[in-house]
This record gives sequence, structure tokens and C-alpha cells, in this order.
Amino acid sequence: MISKLLERIVAKQLTDHLQSADLIPRLQPGLRLRHSTETAVLPVSPVLSDLLSAVDGGDVPVLVLLDL
Repeated sequence: MISKLLERIVAKQLTDHLQSADLIPRLQPGLRLRHSTETAVLPVSPVLSDLLSAVDGGDVPVLVLLDL
């Protein structure tokens, strides 16, 4: 019980620090509040552009997303 509480406190402090110091890239969906693997493939994302470019070039792109 105490270990879970400490884990949450440390995770919150670490996340707050990384965001306030702007150490998490804007396009990285992980470790960001209200972001998920779906965020990575939104129309404003370069991932979608890369996928469309590959299709236009005759390639078959594969994208695997894992949200734990």
C-alpha cells in the first residue's frame, strides 16, 4: 500500500518536472496527460504524413501501436 502511494508521488513529481522543463518532446504521446497512442496518428502528426508518403511511393507501411 505504501509502495503504491510512493510510486504515484514520485511519478507525479517526475512528470511535472519533465513537463515544466520542456524535456518531453511535443510529438511524444507517452508520459503526457491526455495523450495516447491515438494522438500519434492524428492528422497534424508527421507519422500520418510518413504513412501516406509510403503508400504514395508504392510501399506497404505497417504501424503497430501499443498502449499499456
